[in-house]
Amino acid sequence: MAAFPFPHELTVGFTVTPGRLMVSTTLTAAGKRSVPVSFGWHPYFCLPDVERGRIRFGAPARHRLVLDERGLPTGEEVFEPASIVRIGERSFDDAYRLGSDRQLLLASGRRRLTVVFDRKYSYAQFYAPPGADFIALEPMTAPTNALCQETTPMVSPGERFTARFVVSLT
Repeated sequence: MAAFPFPHELTVGFTVTPGRLMVSTTLTAAGKRSVPVSFGWHPYFCLPDVERGRIRFGAPARHRLVLDERGLPTGEEVFEPASIVRIGERSFDDAYRLGSDRQLLLASGRRRLTVVFDRKYSYAQFYAPPGADFIALEPMTAPTNALCQETTPMVSPGERFTARFVVSLT
């Protein structure tokens, strides 16, 4: 409680069907104070039997958050149109504010992995470090450092906040 003095309960649910995983996270404000909402997931993916150099990353129109030398948002944003780019040997560690379309894609040949965020996950991180055989498509309810900036959504006492994302593989 010293680091995050907001009594709350967190419930995580998983629904698995062939080729699909839904992750649901619910925060319930359990005390007498409103609770700031700033959480996310770090799912790491790889496409089976596909070399990194052949993977493409697809994203909808979005605003890239300009980051400082510590990786924290400066408050500046740069609009980027919907695009599909080959990852190749490049590295990525980019934060985005998403619009109403919240589907991210990893694809190569006939393999497609999509991650769809619901409206509560309005931010995303795309992480592909150099030389790694994994790529992270990370749903976030707020940008990094939002707690310090006091820009997070708030949940009133006794209320709930639920965010979901779905991973599909074809």
